[in-house]
Amino acid sequence: MYTWSRIKQLQFRSFPIRLSVALTLLAIGILAGQLILPPNTRTPFITVYPIIILTFYLCGNELGIFNSLASAFLAGFLFIEPIHTFPNKHFDYLILGFFALTCCMIGYLVSRLKLLNEKKQDLILRLMESESHYEALMKATPVGVFETDAKGYCLTVNSKWEEIAGISCIDALGDGWARALHPEDRLKVYQEWQVAALKNDDFTMEFRFQHPDGTVRWVIGLAVPLMDELGKAVGYVGTITDFTPQKAIEASLEYQAQTDALTGLNNRRHFMELAEREINRAKRYEESLTLFILDIDHFKKINDSFGHAAGDFVLKQLGQVCCNSLRSVDIAGRIGGEEFAVLLPETTLEEGKAVANHLREHFMNARMEYPGFDSSQPFTLSVGVASMSQRRTHLASLLAAADAALYEAKNQGRNRVCLAN
Repeated sequence: MYTWSRIKQLQFRSFPIRLSVALTLLAIGILAGQLILPPNTRTPFITVYPIIILTFYLCGNELGIFNSLASAFLAGFLFIEPIHTFPNKHFDYLILGFFALTCCMIGYLVSRLKLLNEKKQDLILRLMESESHYEALMKATPVGVFETDAKGYCLTVNSKWEEIAGISCIDALGDGWARALHPEDRLKVYQEWQVAALKNDDFTMEFRFQHPDGTVRWVIGLAVPLMDELGKAVGYVGTITDFTPQKAIEASLEYQAQTDALTGLNNRRHFMELAEREINRAKRYEESLTLFILDIDHFKKINDSFGHAAGDFVLKQLGQVCCNSLRSVDIAGRIGGEEFAVLLPETTLEEGKAVANHLREHFMNARMEYPGFDSSQPFTLSVGVASMSQRRTHLASLLAAADAALYEAKNQGRNRVCLAN
């Protein structure tokens, strides 16, 4: 869409058009001078100031000056009595020269005002177009966009940000956006933001929003500081990108990499990692720690008699018993075919023995409803228990001691718990 100033620039840009307009205005001035003067009055013709101003405004400085000088020149010929009433004829030309000079000065001022006005209008137009583009970009962008002041108080967000965070723009203003953060992430986001603000640095972090209905959205937050002329951050502009689906895939892959697919417990590799970490913590804080290994008695006979599907069923049942019998801080894992290991933090040897016996009894009393199983002959466990001591300060030595105790339980007739020496 063209503005009036742009239309004028298109109309009077070429020199022939501007010259014709200037001559037309000059002719209008001459005609006006002849028609407006009262009859029987002879005065020198001078083009009226509005004509000069219009020439400068529409045709530029060069043709404006031309019309001014032409008006002064024509005044020397189109004069009417009593033009020579002055004692000194040169005084007439002085007046005409003064007229031409004032016309040029006025015209120059008008042209400058016109130029400033055009620049102002063009700037306003550019700002309007920029604002329109900014609003369109804010609406079309597939990520949430936000702007804050230097303290982190929200100034504006786009509709995608509202969708991701689960709150409206009005509710997000000020520090309202923080109420949409997941409670477990709120303090961490505050701390990271303060560190970035103090250093006038970029802000980058993964965190969560929690919607009023409990839905959790994982986002990557990116923000860059807006600097003033002194190099100080006066605000931030940034984005949040929803990567909840990717996070779910990542969590699923991590779970698969760490979990035994059959029992749902930790696989051997992950159990070893967690156990090493817990043993190091126990040594650092001088806490007790117990580990036991358990094995399903006559497991090979189960596979041979009922098939591997039946053996898998029994393994699943043992995994379920472990989940139901242990604390959340305890670490259980399947470390072999029918071998399981359990690590008990802050637990003495005797306490560990009690836990192992409870788990053994729970498994023995569990209902194994599978075709061909005889409920009168329950499945049993043999367990070997070892506790961390001055001689056993590493995972390898604990596992070796517990395995030796398990071997002793097998030799003593199975379905029992034995302690390591």
